[in-house]
Amino acid sequence: QSLQFQPMPDDLHELREPLRSAYHRHAMGNQGLKLLAGADIDNMINFPPMDRSADLAGHRYEHWGAVQHSAAGRAALHTILQLAAAADLGGRLDPWHTDTQSVHLDSVSALTGLPKTDTTLRPICNPMVVRKASGRLLLLPLRPQLSVRFAHSNQLLLAQDGCLIMGLLLRIIHACHPNWVIVTTDKSAAFQRISRNAIRRFLLDNAPHMVPYFERYYSGSSRLFWQGETLLSHTGTQQGCAGGSVFYAGGDLQQQDALLQAAADVVILATADDKNFLGEAGPTADTVMHLRKLAAEDNEKLNMGKCHMWSHNETTYAELLRLRNVGRLPDDINIHPPHEGVHILQLPHGGDDFVQHELRRHSAAAAPTLRRYADVAAQPGAGSVQAALQLIRRSSNCQLDHIHAALLPAHTHDNAVAR
Repeated sequence: QSLQFQPMPDDLHELREPLRSAYHRHAMGNQGLKLLAGADIDNMINFPPMDRSADLAGHRYEHWGAVQHSAAGRAALHTILQLAAAADLGGRLDPWHTDTQSVHLDSVSALTGLPKTDTTLRPICNPMVVRKASGRLLLLPLRPQLSVRFAHSNQLLLAQDGCLIMGLLLRIIHACHPNWVIVTTDKSAAFQRISRNAIRRFLLDNAPHMVPYFERYYSGSSRLFWQGETLLSHTGTQQGCAGGSVFYAGGDLQQQDALLQAAADVVILATADDKNFLGEAGPTADTVMHLRKLAAEDNEKLNMGKCHMWSHNETTYAELLRLRNVGRLPDDINIHPPHEGVHILQLPHGGDDFVQHELRRHSAAAAPTLRRYADVAAQPGAGSVQAALQLIRRSSNCQLDHIHAALLPAHTHDNAVAR
């Protein structure tokens, strides 16, 4: 299997001057401007993230322990992270250079292909540690401000327990309006296709001091290393990048706002690239078609094979089939009868038998998955550390606790959860 990255570069003409201004204003320059709080850096040095994976140079967060108790080493790490945050590490890089060979080491990433439920791979990048750390530190003080901006557009990415909140809200509302229809949507290669210019506009309006960081890693062809090959990614953002999800959600806000404005009678909630709708059959069908239109205009594509519609009500189910037959819904969207259901952020929502079946399927699938992770973790070489971490995470009770909390037995699925 291979990973494909489509060359879809943005035209920078209209944004070139605002970007240059923000870039040079927030670089360290002669004023010694520091974008990161010293206390935040110290906290990360003292309590490094749990990410144990090595970057292309073999560096890990755990290596910071060597400088924890050294004043000189700690000061050097402060300087390195400040330079990385301001895109000055290794010398100022013109983010609009034309020489594609002029790339600094910290701007490259290794790729890991995580298997999806089908036969495809999800590309997750593993950037250099200094890039991950400086990105985390840049976003840290911005989270309160950006979470409010996202919440205005029903984007719950930065909300505390945002995924759980979205699942609970949709289930509660649907229990109160059983004749309504719920829709889960999916975009093909959403992170790869998001417009970098849309992300740039978001940063200029909401976080201009992150422009140097973004341009250093996304201004040209992002170099990604995959099984001995070098892939060039010309568009979108990267899953695994410290700012990847925030960049995506920020770039998607214009589309999300247009959708909300056009569908006042439909509940629209999003976490990153997961958009879910809830409302009466007609307005919800119109929202699906409008999203498909907006996505096409933004060089994106809805993956209709992974878009699903479901209602408790037989009458609503019949109405959805009629709307599809008359062309008010895509021919290839999945419409499920009341005894079936959908998955909201991978958690089952539907009839009791459907939920019970999905919980049993989840349990049955867990054992071979854990065995595969154990087999890889036991072998030396690339991937064993990540596999060991996955084994620990998936062996814990947190996932099961999350499922039980999200199923809301007080409102629905009582019988399925009890069984």
